[in-house]
Amino acid sequence: MTNRLTGVVTPLLTPYENDLSIAESLYLDHAAFCLEGGAHYLSPFGTTGEATSNTMNERMGVLERLVTSGTARPGQLMPGTGLCNIEDTVTLTRHASELGCAAVMVLPPFFYPLSDDGLFRYYAQLIETLGDKAPQIILYNIPQNTGVPISPTLSARLNEAFPEHVVAYKDSSGDWGNTAAVIKAAPGLSVFPASETLLAKAMALGAGGCISA
Repeated sequence: MTNRLTGVVTPLLTPYENDLSIAESLYLDHAAFCLEGGAHYLSPFGTTGEATSNTMNERMGVLERLVTSGTARPGQLMPGTGLCNIEDTVTLTRHASELGCAAVMVLPPFFYPLSDDGLFRYYAQLIETLGDKAPQIILYNIPQNTGVPISPTLSARLNEAFPEHVVAYKDSSGDWGNTAAVIKAAPGLSVFPASETLLAKAMALGAGGCISA
């Protein structure tokens, strides 16, 4: 049985040195501060963490350092792994799964708008490619940045097709109507609004918590 994801998830900022490399010591200090402040999980390399500004190796290296430094347990991490091409998304997602992360947040492929059928195939291919290494997946909806919304209908379809893998939905749309519609359409998903101002309202409808920067 898949454990329902619940709690307060803190997306991590990514500090940089003057040469634009990641300031690792500051990164780890910030992560420790968030956990000490009561966050249940950390989300490295989401939008707040400037994921698409960093290389694949940087993202995987820092994720490993969070664990090897003792800053966080793998089960406290929900990194962002979604990119425009499926192979890179598979690579980042497999790495997070092998590290033991609790879940991954997966953006839809962005820039080129896709139909719901195309998005379904993208997520299905990710899960089927990884097979028994496929982790729990959080659908990451932020259409104002990606240009590609993840609809309530698609969310329900993915959860029904892959109930042990597609288990949650992060709604960064800022549209309460969409958040409420996903909760209603896909009761098997643990829905996380992206603002703590909506936490109590969403929890009353059955949301899982909040992933808020």
